[in-house]
Amino acid sequence: QPNYPNPANTYTIIPVKKKGKTGNIHQTDIAGKVVLEKRKKKNATEVTISTANLSAGTYLYHIVSEGNISASHKLVVTH
Repeated sequence: QPNYPNPANTYTIIPVKKKGKTGNIHQTDIAGKVVLEKRKKKNATEVTISTANLSAGTYLYHIVSEGNISASHKLVVTH
């Protein structure tokens, strides 16, 4: 399930399915440069990401659990 709102202005919420497991959110710009890494808490069902400090544009985010990418989605940031 993709993030919402998308396009995002100041924040976006990323739903995560693997409740009970820790993981990471890696966000990259369109060129592949990592612009944000955030840890998912063990029992979290969603992660809120601030987009306020990101430039307007298109980004990708990857949900990584146990060393494997479990999902990837596009995020559009507008200001």
